[in-house]
Amino acid sequence: FKSILTSEQHLTRAIDTLVENCVSGIKVNVDDCRSEVEHSSISATVLSPLLGYEKTTSLIKEAVSTKKSVKEIVKAKHLLPDALVDSLFSPEVLTNVSRIKDERSVAGSNLN
Repeated sequence: FKSILTSEQHLTRAIDTLVENCVSGIKVNVDDCRSEVEHSSISATVLSPLLGYEKTTSLIKEAVSTKKSVKEIVKAKHLLPDALVDSLFSPEVLTNVSRIKDERSVAGSNLN
């Protein structure tokens, strides 16, 4: 039992050290974070239910080769209404804080 308490104390000190030396003072660069997410291939997975796997994969490949975001490409090709694209790629949807209840009803889109 004493060993468990000692381990807990070591862990507590390690966490305190980590916070003090590594975490405190970190400032988030919102623009860089947004750009990283928008240019991440994984964010395009929100499109698969609407455009299908093959089309989404094709868009990801194009985004990588052109160094554009999938969001930019989808908007430029008018594959979905801009309001729907903005909603799908919103931080709340991408982090599952908010879900789009019915993608087909957003912005009055007709995806049938």
